[in-house]
Amino acid sequence: MTNVQEVVTQQFAALVDMPADRIDQDAPLGAYGMTSILAVQLLGKLEKECNVALSLEELTSVGTLNDLGALVSRKLAESPGA
Repeated sequence: MTNVQEVVTQQFAALVDMPADRIDQDAPLGAYGMTSILAVQLLGKLEKECNVALSLEELTSVGTLNDLGALVSRKLAESPGA
């Protein structure tokens, strides 16, 4: 698991009140009770922790934490100064 993936997983785990090591990276986010409210909270946490801005549409377009980690990594690589 990459550092970005670890941060994404830890932030998600905190929101769904579950230990990070119990989360299946390939399971649909909805399997953990992901709601639009949690999605907005996760966006804020990722912006703060990873210094990356994602839209709600981008977040809802991914299916799993692995997909989300890859999206955050891509956004970081695309940002100026990367």
